[in-house]
Amino acid sequence: MKPEKKRKEKHFKALVAGILSLALALGSASTIFAASSAAFKLEEATIADVHRAMEAGELTCRSLVERYLKQIELYDDQGPSINAIIEINPYALEVADALDKKFAKGGLSGPMHCVPVIVKDNYNTMDMPTTGGSLSLKGFMPYKDAHVVKKLRDAGAVILAKSNLSEFANGTTTYSSLGGQTRNPYDLTRIPGGSSGGTGAAIAANMGLVGLGTETGRSVRGPAAYNGLVGLVPTEGLVSREGIIPLSDHLDRAGPITQTVEDAARMLDIMAGYDPEDPISVEGYGHIPDTYTKALVKDGLKGARLGVLRQGFDPGTIGTADTANPEVLELIEQAIKDLEALGAVIVDDVGAGIDLNEYLSLPGVPYQQKTGINAYLKKYGQFAPVQSFTDIAYSGLIDPNLEAGFRRSAADPETDPESLEFYRGKYNKRLLRNVLTQIMAEHDLDALIYPYNINVAQKIGETMDAGNRFSPNSGLPAIVVPAGFTKDGMPVSLEFLGPAFSEFELIKFAYTYEQATKHRKPPASTPVIE
Repeated sequence: MKPEKKRKEKHFKALVAGILSLALALGSASTIFAASSAAFKLEEATIADVHRAMEAGELTCRSLVERYLKQIELYDDQGPSINAIIEINPYALEVADALDKKFAKGGLSGPMHCVPVIVKDNYNTMDMPTTGGSLSLKGFMPYKDAHVVKKLRDAGAVILAKSNLSEFANGTTTYSSLGGQTRNPYDLTRIPGGSSGGTGAAIAANMGLVGLGTETGRSVRGPAAYNGLVGLVPTEGLVSREGIIPLSDHLDRAGPITQTVEDAARMLDIMAGYDPEDPISVEGYGHIPDTYTKALVKDGLKGARLGVLRQGFDPGTIGTADTANPEVLELIEQAIKDLEALGAVIVDDVGAGIDLNEYLSLPGVPYQQKTGINAYLKKYGQFAPVQSFTDIAYSGLIDPNLEAGFRRSAADPETDPESLEFYRGKYNKRLLRNVLTQIMAEHDLDALIYPYNINVAQKIGETMDAGNRFSPNSGLPAIVVPAGFTKDGMPVSLEFLGPAFSEFELIKFAYTYEQATKHRKPPASTPVIE
């Protein structure tokens, strides 16, 4: 167990013991813990479930937060040792108490009242360090929250903990020098996806109610898909990236990772919107509905035209795999049949004759990580533990697997924003967006469908077999939703991709499919102790 986690666990146990002693002395222990009774089922709870229980007097914010902290205590370092959490918010219970007082006076304080959120540790948080999973930034305390984090707090959320990630969001395995290796709760020998794998594993294991991820390549959809969750990546420009450690200015996006489509919609309601500190967010103006929850209808697939993008089934297009898992393909074919049975019009093999690999291989470079991190660190000056990307590269405090690449980037002028390669990357991302949009227009489609990946999560230490790149390399919105499990109990996911700013429609399609099929089930390795 990490010394820092040992300290926090000791502090938490002492705090709980003190609360118990005080309660017993006052003869009120039963009152304090009444909300932790079997009247409220924590496993697979939704935001709406939490709010209904609070309004019925079955749950307090303190008791809810305590129960999620208990899940972390039982399963993150101990038991299966999921290792998803880097930092627990030391003020979480104080925030919970304050929210209980607000509730007693006037009911729910906002749409996210007492929603415990797991935040990927590349989002700035003013009450916890922000490290990118790197020892080089250990203990770094930004002076304010990331824009999205602040919006969630203002809506009543409890920022419960920071989650592990692939260091500085590089990669798909969720290994970092600070956090180590996160495990998949469905199979402890496998990765949870990345780079937001800590968030994915934590939400799957019921260590928090909802989570925040970021995506440059596959980093929201992958952890969601590999952990039997819902992952939504919005159109580029819908959600601010301000206060997030950058990887690529023209590819980075922020999105929710949740157990249900409903909670993803509720999260997007809060996250979407203009932020003057992220100029690209102006592109979302006029594209945000009053609430995405109006898309939560059970007949949302009737008449929807969905195109099956068969190139998304091709090992030559998906990751590095030479073959596809036949169980995965079988489950996706069944999902297509289910969509049709629910009223969708299926148009098969759209885009045939167009080699999408021509476009997929180009926008990935350069990532501009050097320029982005330099600008990020400059904001904090002497308060940052390092002053530049070069300092990080030569610190000796990063994942050794990243060190050589970081040092090359530190010296490479083509990683600068003025480079020809940068503009070539942006240009080809636009080309892919245009091609996918054209495919949808030619067939009068509402969305494209395909598997997130044609294989399940890889074993820890195996060669990377990552998922598809249609959404990140185009900036178009996508949502993954559980489509079943293999015989070995590994999650499989269906992906919907739509035109720019079609999040409302994608949520509608995914919700209808989710509610009709009910594929989501929690991992056996982390049962909730009710």
